[in-house]
Amino acid sequence: MPRPYTRQRGEEEIDVEDVARDPRPGMYAPNQLSWASDDRHIASLLAEPGAIAPQLIAWALDADGRMAPARPSVQPDFSFAGPESPAFETRMRRERPRSWTDGIKCYSWGQAPGSNTIIFQANGSVYIQDGVGAEPELIVDAQTHHAGLAGGPILEPKLSPNEQLLAFVRGAEVHVLSLAARRGGAAAGSGSGAAGAAGAREGEAHGGSGMTAVMGAHRADAMPISPPLSHERSADAMRDSPSPFLLGVLPHGEPPWRVGVVPIQRSIGASPGAAMHGHIEFRAAEELERYDGYWWSTDSMWIAFQETDESSVPPFVIPRPCGELDDDKLAESIRYPFAGGNNAIVRVGVLAARGGADAPLWLDLGIEWERRPTPAAALSGDAAPLTDDAPGADTAPRADSAAGGARGSRKARSMEPTIPYAQPRKRPVQFTTQRDERSADRPAKKASHPPQPALGNYGSTGYARFHDGYLLSVDWGCRGELYVQVEDRTQRVLRLLRFAAPGAGGAWHVPQMSMPPLVGTVVIEERSTSWVDLQTCMRELSDGGVLWVSARSGFRHLYRYSAVGACEGALTAGEWVVDTIAAVDERANLVFLTASLGDVSQRNLFSAPLRARHGQPRACSPSELPDDALMGGPLPSPLPASVATSAPPSLEEPTRLTREAGWHEVEISHDKTRFVDVFTAVGKPYCVTVRRLSDGELLAVLYQTQDPRASRLPLPDPELDTVRSAQGDVLNAVIYYPPARFARPWPLLVSCYGGPGKQITANSWALNAAMREQYYAQEGYLVMRLDNRGSARRGMAFAQALRGQLGNAEVCDQVAGVKRLIERGLADANRVGVVGWSYGGYLALLCLAQAPDVFHAACCGAPLTFWTGYSTHYTERYLGLPDTNAQGYRSSSALSHVPKIRTSASLMLVHGLLDENVHFRHTAVLIKRLTQCRKTHELLVFPREGHILSEHEQRIYMEERMAEFFHVAIGAGRAAGRASASGSPAVGDKDPGRGGGGEAVGLSGRRTRKGR
Repeated sequence: MPRPYTRQRGEEEIDVEDVARDPRPGMYAPNQLSWASDDRHIASLLAEPGAIAPQLIAWALDADGRMAPARPSVQPDFSFAGPESPAFETRMRRERPRSWTDGIKCYSWGQAPGSNTIIFQANGSVYIQDGVGAEPELIVDAQTHHAGLAGGPILEPKLSPNEQLLAFVRGAEVHVLSLAARRGGAAAGSGSGAAGAAGAREGEAHGGSGMTAVMGAHRADAMPISPPLSHERSADAMRDSPSPFLLGVLPHGEPPWRVGVVPIQRSIGASPGAAMHGHIEFRAAEELERYDGYWWSTDSMWIAFQETDESSVPPFVIPRPCGELDDDKLAESIRYPFAGGNNAIVRVGVLAARGGADAPLWLDLGIEWERRPTPAAALSGDAAPLTDDAPGADTAPRADSAAGGARGSRKARSMEPTIPYAQPRKRPVQFTTQRDERSADRPAKKASHPPQPALGNYGSTGYARFHDGYLLSVDWGCRGELYVQVEDRTQRVLRLLRFAAPGAGGAWHVPQMSMPPLVGTVVIEERSTSWVDLQTCMRELSDGGVLWVSARSGFRHLYRYSAVGACEGALTAGEWVVDTIAAVDERANLVFLTASLGDVSQRNLFSAPLRARHGQPRACSPSELPDDALMGGPLPSPLPASVATSAPPSLEEPTRLTREAGWHEVEISHDKTRFVDVFTAVGKPYCVTVRRLSDGELLAVLYQTQDPRASRLPLPDPELDTVRSAQGDVLNAVIYYPPARFARPWPLLVSCYGGPGKQITANSWALNAAMREQYYAQEGYLVMRLDNRGSARRGMAFAQALRGQLGNAEVCDQVAGVKRLIERGLADANRVGVVGWSYGGYLALLCLAQAPDVFHAACCGAPLTFWTGYSTHYTERYLGLPDTNAQGYRSSSALSHVPKIRTSASLMLVHGLLDENVHFRHTAVLIKRLTQCRKTHELLVFPREGHILSEHEQRIYMEERMAEFFHVAIGAGRAAGRASASGSPAVGDKDPGRGGGGEAVGLSGRRTRKGR
């Protein structure tokens, strides 16, 4: 491909290095903001401009909520002093929340009343700090291993609510460490007075003998410490803002260490490739956004934990062409649940926090875990499911199905009898027998799925057991109850289960080892003919009731339920959605929530009365669900009127508490008097303030963006616009205009994502800092972002346009946006390109194939090309199961549409070989199909990168190649070619009177300064 013309760029222009740099200009902002229990301190992770590793900082407030006198501190931080090559498991955990920085990654405040103790993890080791003025103490060293205890990275360190114990996961087991020794100010068992004796007694009570062991003896290579930060750098970063404390910093040149008792392994029975304790499975982090694998009870007596058994999920091998990483490993193996195949078997157990390793009390989640063969199409990459004799059908082992079979037998595993329902069991003991009388009379439904053995009811409640399902969340109640959310495999039924608290003696009095699982009560059941929204907003009330968010009315709204599961009515209503429950103040009879009320591109804080003022909205009756609503067959759209029930009339509209138009993320203090407001909007970089909750009065400014790039680089405000789709829906769009010197109509580049549940047009500074969009606009392109049907915060009817078939409505809506810009005379109809990553890469490919008259070039990054090769939860949520919606899977596959791509179209594929989410084989089978159909394409492969490119130089190269691609396909290169053929001037030469024509469009390369 010919190299484009490269012009000189000034210091105040965007180049590909700016596009590739992360974080983007002005996106340095405090994250993980939280209040200490004393409500006098606020902590956050914050990276200074130019730095990658964040620092842990805290602000101190006076009693009235205003800023206390500043006491700046400049000391060494915990940045890792060199290139990091973390273990594969650690890299995978970072990939899920898209976090690749080193140094301090997470922290939490202690929960004891009035406490400002803080715990954090840096470079794998765990530290604790008694207040913002204290020095951090190393309590678990990642480099230290103890005989008889599991090794590996330290995961999820958490203080108990009373701050006496520390739990963490290591080697797939839950461990607990007593902190009594350090609380006494001396090493456990050191014999130094009462503190030493108390420490020894605590060690014995904790399951040990009172003997001591070095937990973090200093090693020269155990904790590299970065050079001290300069005072000038710190002052610049916090100019015009209150000076915070720097937490997690050490006296220069004095690495920490601490002596304490050896941690106790509390869970038992983990096995490599099988049962893991305290571990979350792939789908929990990637699709459910749940990153916790265990949970402390509020009284610090118990730990609930997740057991994950992935042995029935076939291993998927990712080759590593660059084997210099991880001791020359040539491949990585992950357990990836493909659509239609097995999920990991998950159950929840409860352990006493103190004592030695012991068998847990298991909870009966009401799920019969299914074992099924992984569809051959998921393994081979074909667009439609294959037969068993098709190529690739036996490329991975299969586990037993529910009907039996010898292949993949697990009889040799000693833990097999403890898997719930793997073998016939006696009827579980009933701890609660609350019965929904309406459920008991529900008529039996016809099954659209192949016949299965009768599953029976969940205890005596009248609710049928789920045939396969998911664990969504686990929460402890204030009285010791456990609340667990589960949903069925089809994701059309979601239940909130409540498990009884321990008895008066503080324990569940059930014989160990032979105990039956504990059965819960179904408090709430949500049903839908499409899918049930994931519920992350549940809040327990003091009377045992709960606040619950449901989309049963067609929009996510807030409902109040009694302790016995009766809906007392809706608290909010209307054609807008509740995003989060920020806090509940029962004394003031108020609930605080963030929502889209007023403008879907904004998020604001509101308050609403906590007591429902109207009757219960009618719930969807099971008899109104279609017979094929169970296993993913085609369903009617839109929802039947009987299902999309109306909300109670004349509910009082919530009171808005945030004042500025834009996007607000809030954290409310424990005493419900103040809130931290992280505010941003188009043209307004991040600003973090403390405000009074009652009236929004400003109390303190904690942080204002000081990134010099945000002011140096041209980042003009894009235009927030709307487009009417062919179906009449109003679609939100963002338009980036080129400088006036470029004549129109301009070449158009569509930057898309398009996947369900996302929003890329929110009113925030992130639109200004969208560097790829700003770069192409600077180079003479008109750039559009558009939220098509299926995007977030628009209600269920808008989302359900994708139901049963992906890729159709999305393309139609993107086409509507393009045509509108052409009609306005802004875009050149002959030069339209599209770029996207992941789902956006899939959509870009479909735009080129399904709308060849509209799109002429596409750059597809990590494209998802066939849905049988993607994960269960995400895919089946929208398409159902492959064996019940084969046509939907086939028509949704990009491979089916490759023949429609025109030979004149330009196509570029970009992918990382180590992609653990959208595997590289998606691109590999696409290349095979393109070759079969004689479709020209370009390929850019990154051997050492995963789903998102993490190395800066790799990103620079990618952006250079993409810029060259679009320059030739739709930019100045294309215009010059057309001009030569027709004798007409190129776009840059049109209308010289409009601002210096002749400048090339779509120019790539790094910044060229004078003299270079």
